[in-house]
Amino acid sequence: MDFKKLAKKSIRHFEMQSYFLLDTKILRPGDIVLTKQVGGISKKIRVATGSTYSHAILFVATDSYIHSDRTGVHSGNPQRLLFTNNDHATILRLKPISTAASVLESACSYARSQIGKQYSVPEAVKSKWYRSSDKEAKVDRQFCSRLVAQAFSHAGVDLVSNTDYCYPDDFLRSRVLFTVKASIRSATRNEVSFAKSPSPLEKQAQVTNRILEQARKLTGLDIQTLNDIDAYIEKQPIHDDAISKIFRDSGYLELWKTDLAKNPWRYNTDQFLALNESIEAKNELARREFESASNLLRSRKEMLFAYQFRLKETPLLYFQIMVNLYEKLVDLEQRRITVARNFLQTLAP
Repeated sequence: MDFKKLAKKSIRHFEMQSYFLLDTKILRPGDIVLTKQVGGISKKIRVATGSTYSHAILFVATDSYIHSDRTGVHSGNPQRLLFTNNDHATILRLKPISTAASVLESACSYARSQIGKQYSVPEAVKSKWYRSSDKEAKVDRQFCSRLVAQAFSHAGVDLVSNTDYCYPDDFLRSRVLFTVKASIRSATRNEVSFAKSPSPLEKQAQVTNRILEQARKLTGLDIQTLNDIDAYIEKQPIHDDAISKIFRDSGYLELWKTDLAKNPWRYNTDQFLALNESIEAKNELARREFESASNLLRSRKEMLFAYQFRLKETPLLYFQIMVNLYEKLVDLEQRRITVARNFLQTLAP
């Protein structure tokens, strides 16, 4: 066998491979993204359920979605979702009668509150028997379509007949959703390279899972989310030091340093200007940065105010370190906004 020829053929195949991305210019917070992949687990799920799609995710912001997979409920970056075919994803959106801003905000907020919750294969499998019934879940776990359905049900909109047990394809038949056309576009070589590069969100998910696992061991309780830890520490301050140590040792409090080191241009106008990109590309980048940072700033401030209130009511070390963390995160988002605004308002032609 001529390995050199085989290697060259593999390289040519890689270079010729076309990839597609979600068009984030079209996506809106509250949009539902149904996806499938070639082969693997995706194919097994589609065969078992007789479905077109195997996964459902909720788009919550310019550069963020939330979903439930085997690692639990976590956030992801839509710019890292690569597809090998332009029919491997579809976007669903609430019909105008249901698109009150409060509904979408509530659905996205609920999804965020579920981050860290464990995935349940048995619960997902039960959808085969219970999706047409009124059977309610008795297990506090998630899977992809349940997370999306429950998020909207929490906001007052039922997408499917049973929000606890459903398939991704059930959303295609929902009477309150419609399909957003032309929502997938070709990816550039640079976008493919970025999508395949290591994601800091994967590290964040791993750290969050470790924190929750250690909290469960410490308390002996079924703690599923970071919100559960907040509620527990208020009632059981005896574990204040232990919980605080778990967070400190995990690296969770310093995750923000990864992006600051990797993308310093986000936080410094001179470094943004020095990017080797065209004016048009910088304009688009600044626009996305401004929108993304503005959305994050709102949620960061909400968390900061909540922890400041809790610290005042219950002066614990845990709440103090959370206040310190969110003060830093608020500052970082404000710096991103300043950099983007400086370019868009004064430096762009």
